Amino acid sequence: MKAVAVLLALIVPPLAYFPTMGKQHDQQQQSADAQLHDLEVRVAEARAAGQKMQQFLEEQTRLAADLEAYRVTLPPKPSTSDILRTLETAATSKGVRLVRFAPRAPTSSPPLQVVSVEVEAEGGAVLIDALIKDLGGQPQPGKRFLTVSGVTPAGIRTSFVVTGYALPDPK
Repeated sequence: MKAVAVLLALIVPPLAYFPTMGKQHDQQQQSADAQLHDLEVRVAEARAAGQKMQQFLEEQTRLAADLEAYRVTLPPKPSTSDILRTLETAATSKGVRLVRFAPRAPTSSPPLQVVSVEVEAEGGAVLIDALIKDLGGQPQPGKRFLTVSGVTPAGIRTSFVVTGYALPDPK
């Protein structure tokens, strides 16, 4: 009888536990597993976001440098002195002499401000051609964007209009 009581004491608690407490334990285990999986996913997302943040900061730094270079191309204010300095530098390097520099009144062509300058230069046709190509080329970062129009050769002198552009800072 003692053996039966011991046997019942060993068999009855598990029979009572599994239908009641076992389900609750399994649910708690599944809930903990789901929470652990969610946390693992969030950690992976945070790591990916950290890597993307680094890429974003590098791209922001590169774009800031590009913006500074383009600020020379399209400065915030039209400046005839900058245009004169650019013309003198280009003319000197090409062996051309500037004879006349006559700024016109600035105009506006939203979002740009425009300033044109009548220029007369003295030099050979090949030298003047090289000067005009140097001034009116494609926009380049770090180089003031200018256009050249109205080219009129007259012997060793050539007249033309140089136009500079400015992009004012947004307010």
